[in-house]
Amino acid sequence: MLGILPTLGLQVYAATLIALSSINILFDSNIKAKKVPMQWDFNGMPAWFADKQIGLWFPVVIFFVGTTLQGQKLIDA
Repeated sequence: MLGILPTLGLQVYAATLIALSSINILFDSNIKAKKVPMQWDFNGMPAWFADKQIGLWFPVVIFFVGTTLQGQKLIDA
């Protein structure tokens, strides 16, 4: 059972990265605005905006970097 966990984890990681990227590619053309909201305040209004490409791809980069660094910590431990 424990031998399958690293393989399963890698498959889930790859599937998530592919899903995030695919959603960005598929729905990029549906967003007509040049800027997208990135964070909302307590009143439900956008607090700040980012360019569309940055707003779409920044979460993917954060996921990639965060999981890569966390995975390296687990390997080094």
